[in-house]
Amino acid sequence: APQIGEGTKITLDLKTIGMIVGFAVSLSSMYFVLKADIALAMEMPEPPIDRIEYDLALILSTLFSSVRYKIMYNLFKQFNSPTSDMALIGIGAGIDLEIIGNANDLNRKCEAYDIDLNSFVAHHFVASNIIEGEFVGENNRYSTLLAIELLEHLPEPLSFSKMIHNALQIGGVFICTTASDMPQFDHLYNFRSDNEFEVEMNNIGFDVLEKETLNHSYMNGPSTSRNTWYKFIKK
Repeated sequence: APQIGEGTKITLDLKTIGMIVGFAVSLSSMYFVLKADIALAMEMPEPPIDRIEYDLALILSTLFSSVRYKIMYNLFKQFNSPTSDMALIGIGAGIDLEIIGNANDLNRKCEAYDIDLNSFVAHHFVASNIIEGEFVGENNRYSTLLAIELLEHLPEPLSFSKMIHNALQIGGVFICTTASDMPQFDHLYNFRSDNEFEVEMNNIGFDVLEKETLNHSYMNGPSTSRNTWYKFIKK
């Protein structure tokens, strides 16, 4: 069989040369069109997602995300029976409420706050202590406060934590999670350093009782994305 080497001469007719040039021009045109489309897309706002789609995504993530499942499991271990001086801030899809206890117990014993209740929560947890509005907290009232997957959605989570500290009794417990290197359209704060966060919380007046780092893993390998489960106590 003939071998092709450095000395091999290849001749092309004008038609073939024209096809090659045309293909190259076409690729160049596609590149610049795609580049312009990508630049335009980056300037456009995020596509809208309604509340039902968002809540469904949260529910499904509990089933398919090992990290979110672990967060819910940790919550289950902490609270088998709510107390009368306990409050949950950030209800979301209502999964946390179901885990903390059944609807009857919650109606009697646990306050819950959200600035935008979904229709399921509003109808399923029918009680005066399921409150649509911001949590402001009364000084030294609560023994336990929870903010699960909430802090990263706040522009100033440390200011919120100060309010939590004021609302807790001495020896009261604040259970929360943080999110690090998890870019998402509704995440307003990135907890880059656990150590810095813990120092700030200590300055506010909290000690760490429990901590668990929950790393996210992806198909393309290790990632710095993580959630951290915290249980703080008011000094």
